[in-house]
Amino acid sequence: MASKLAMLYFESLNQAAKKFNSTKGKEFDNFVISKDNFQMRYQSKKVEEYKTFYQRLYK
Repeated sequence: MASKLAMLYFESLNQAAKKFNSTKGKEFDNFVISKDNFQMRYQSKKVEEYKTFYQRLYK
């Protein structure tokens, strides 16, 4: 249930972000991440590796 709620929040946040122009010319990576996964990702600094993992599971 929590993961579904997180994905709904993520999708609504992305929709809202499209309304703002303050990010023109800048690229941001948005994804839902658990506390445990965040701690591992933060320590490894391997964002691309997590993006691949995330896309495989959630896209």
